[in-house]
Amino acid sequence: MKLKIYNETWDIKEVDQAGLKKFMQEDDERFWGACNRDDNEIMILKTLGTQRKRTVLVHEVTHAIRAMTLEFGEIDEEALANFVAVNFLEINKIVKEYFTPRKKKVRKKKVVVPDTIIVELPQA
Repeated sequence: MKLKIYNETWDIKEVDQAGLKKFMQEDDERFWGACNRDDNEIMILKTLGTQRKRTVLVHEVTHAIRAMTLEFGEIDEEALANFVAVNFLEINKIVKEYFTPRKKKVRKKKVVVPDTIIVELPQA
């Protein structure tokens, strides 16, 4: 899924523990998610339950928002909490959309009806 934050597109993807450890460069810890600021990726551990994934997604989206605001200067804890409070509905919308099952697009077959064929019988 794609996510836009301040005109930059982020990819949200589910990965295994090895993928998270490779990104985090830590072998002895378990991770539930990560925010890759260099490649604009949010990673969630795919083996988590749905509720835990929701929590991790909100957490990582908050990291992404903070990463996007760092260019305007360091953001302190209170400013970040205020930002999340103000943008809670948008963050919730992102999480809800991510976990909404996608309907498969069914391609309707185009039925081609042949032109009418006129058969002329010989006159008697």
